[in-house]
Amino acid sequence: MKIHLYGNVLNWAYQFGTYLRTLGHDVRVFVDARETSPLYQPAWEHGESRDLPDWIETVDVRFNRLLWPGPREREFLKKLGECDLIQTFGEYAVWAWRSGAPYVVLSYGGDLEILPFARRNLKERVVGGLVTHALRRAQAFVYAIPSHHGLVRQLKIKRATFNPHAVPIDTSRWMPAPEEDRCRLRARYSQRRVFFHGARQEWTFKDANDKGNDRLFRAFARFVQNDCPDSLLIAVERGRDLARSKALVAELKLSQNVVWSKALTKPDLLTMLNSVDGFFDQFTHGYFGVASLEALSCGVPTFLKLRRDGTDGVVLPPVLNVSTEDEIHRAMCEVDQAERMRSLRGASRKWAVTYHDWRVVMNWYVGVYRDVLAGRGGAEC
Repeated sequence: MKIHLYGNVLNWAYQFGTYLRTLGHDVRVFVDARETSPLYQPAWEHGESRDLPDWIETVDVRFNRLLWPGPREREFLKKLGECDLIQTFGEYAVWAWRSGAPYVVLSYGGDLEILPFARRNLKERVVGGLVTHALRRAQAFVYAIPSHHGLVRQLKIKRATFNPHAVPIDTSRWMPAPEEDRCRLRARYSQRRVFFHGARQEWTFKDANDKGNDRLFRAFARFVQNDCPDSLLIAVERGRDLARSKALVAELKLSQNVVWSKALTKPDLLTMLNSVDGFFDQFTHGYFGVASLEALSCGVPTFLKLRRDGTDGVVLPPVLNVSTEDEIHRAMCEVDQAERMRSLRGASRKWAVTYHDWRVVMNWYVGVYRDVLAGRGGAEC
């Protein structure tokens, strides 16, 4: 198949393209020149700048010219549509829709929870309407979060397919370091317990991006005070509530126990995961992000809120399922249970390899693509 990919959300276009090429498909990936986040650039996967391979093309198009394209937009839409099928992600579906080619969309969450309902100004309403229309017109719409069943019905996305394991990862890359290497990496830190908190600092806005970070800091303060004073929490210096989180850390007298880290490239994240005793994600919305998948694949005990409603038939990941401050604190104390942690590490790794290895997931996508091209499309919800 000749497959085009656009919308490098979380580097998914680049990753999907790499996997599809390995499976023998003719692939072209388009990367948005106007994307400002380094986390959405192919170089983030490698931790260094390098020349893009010839199957990746950088395009410079303007979203506000989508409905009335200029020369660059017309050229891009023509290129984008010259394929058997387009794989796209979230709001980038609007370009796939305009190209006229069949397309498959993978939701990242905010395209369902936030964009269709934003109403603060005319621009948000127009964008929300276009995104909703494009998701409805997709030949297959894939979503992975069980709580989104209702949103899919509310937005009248008919050709929708639920797959809780729709995000592929390279489990041969994201894997536990050999014990000797892990001991060496762990020795970088002198503290008895070291944890990594990879979520954005978002906890006062009470919207779909809420991570509940304050609960973790309060629980960690109790852990330091009552259980293990010689502990370190490494948190990512990113998010709308970063200043509030730093103020809370100071208020809780944790300044000696919390270290702030810049967002980590994927090689640095791999090193981090193989250096720590536990990984903390979010504690509110009830599902897990890509970093949690990577942590689980590395066999790292993972703490997050996991909702069980709507998950009938879904094999849930073996995480420390916590939401409240009390639950987080109690789970931190479990890290001292060596046999329990050893069992959890093994189960985490096994689950990730079984359900999220890229070979398993991408072969499923290829089946979806073949159904689309055969005129079957996604199942109606």
